[in-house]
Amino acid sequence: MLKGLKEEIEKIDKLSDYNFLCKEILFPALNHALEREHITALEHKVLKKIIHSQVIQAADIKEFFAGKTDTEISRQIKKLIDKKLISPEKEKARKYVLRFDNNYLLRSIIKQLGNKGFLPIHDED
Repeated sequence: MLKGLKEEIEKIDKLSDYNFLCKEILFPALNHALEREHITALEHKVLKKIIHSQVIQAADIKEFFAGKTDTEISRQIKKLIDKKLISPEKEKARKYVLRFDNNYLLRSIIKQLGNKGFLPIHDED
């Protein structure tokens, strides 16, 4: 029983390491969502940037919208919010974080957690 408890604590320890979480769970989950066409290539780039930075603002993703005005970038951010991919860090803030309650991203994250042994499921599909 103690061995099982130790293993579970080690799993929790791994998930609390942001580098491990990004490399082993979040980035593969984004890639899976992109492969399944649940997100677009542009959304993938923006979400990857958010994972790297944890919090972004419009200026941080301007590179992905070459030739677009600030207003157009704000519209793109609004689309990401409407798709439940990102949300304001705080109410009415202009800084954004990744959302994990988007159905497609959540499925991909659960798949990665299962593949890495964090859940009692192992879906290799």
